[in-house]
Amino acid sequence: MSGLVCALLIVLLAAGCGGEPEPAPAPPRAAPGVDADFAVLVPTSGHAAELPGARTLDPAVARLRGPHFAYSVTAVGRVAGPVPAAVAAGIGLDAGAAPAAGGELLLVDLARTEGEPALLPGQGDELGLEVAGRPVPVPPPGDLTGTIAVSVPAGARPVLRITDAGRTQSLDLRTGRRGPDAVRAYYPVRRGAADTDGQQPTGLRLSGPGVAGQTDRVASIQLDETRAELLPHRVGSGWAKPGRAWLVLDTSFAYGRRAAAGGSPPDTVTAPPSCFRASGPDGSPVRLTGAPVVLGDPAGAPSPGAVARGELVADVPASLHQVTVRFGFCGSIRTPDGAASYSVYANPSQAVAITLR
Repeated sequence: MSGLVCALLIVLLAAGCGGEPEPAPAPPRAAPGVDADFAVLVPTSGHAAELPGARTLDPAVARLRGPHFAYSVTAVGRVAGPVPAAVAAGIGLDAGAAPAAGGELLLVDLARTEGEPALLPGQGDELGLEVAGRPVPVPPPGDLTGTIAVSVPAGARPVLRITDAGRTQSLDLRTGRRGPDAVRAYYPVRRGAADTDGQQPTGLRLSGPGVAGQTDRVASIQLDETRAELLPHRVGSGWAKPGRAWLVLDTSFAYGRRAAAGGSPPDTVTAPPSCFRASGPDGSPVRLTGAPVVLGDPAGAPSPGAVARGELVADVPASLHQVTVRFGFCGSIRTPDGAASYSVYANPSQAVAITLR
């Protein structure tokens, strides 16, 4: 009996030694981490606002403006644990991704500032972006609209810095307040527009090629919509000197001439900068420079339009609060048949005052 039991034990032990061992249980998968150098700007905004506890900022206050940008911070959020799935997908992270111990993910929503022009860098212009000391790559064409996400040490001071044309401006993301490096002349940019309603046009009498008769001779030219703004930086001119600013006039004139056969002939009219004179509130002259303002094509291909627009610039005191613009036509007129001569018979000059607020 005991011999049979021993034999059975030997057989069972032999079978156990030759069989496959049961697999060990797999270790639990670690949640994907967020790299310590993670820094991205995605073109979709609103991800920071989706985070629990995100802070909403007043976009009219929490804003920065430079030569090539005008953006407001609308929300700021932080996360130290797993990033919510929808947010992770929006900023290019795996589901369940979490910052490493001692770190956190900082998200900032940026939007274009309402009421400001849609500025974008030109060729060769680059914007530098930094959040909490972490550089953030700016994808072409340099549009910062979207959400910035950066991996930072826990408790890092959340400061947004944007560098443009060699000058850096900062914004404290806790308070929404700009730093002492902000360019004051941008907050706000002082602007104004002229009221040209009721202006009497300058009367002209033409002669020469393309002028057929008495009716055909009469033309009029009038200062039209004119806007002004004071800028600390202008593309092509650079930064204004301390205490100075660039006065930029967006000006226009309207022209009309009735042909003997009816309708308006497509004359080409050119007004050099000398046709426009400007002065400050005390009457001191303001020297305007720029390209001629042209209605039509000076190469000889007339435009059917009746209003010409152009830009004139002056270096002025940054404290300038009013400018008077005078327009006295002194340029040239070319009919479809050639250059015409003219004389002024009524209202040789026009003037408008623009208050900069």
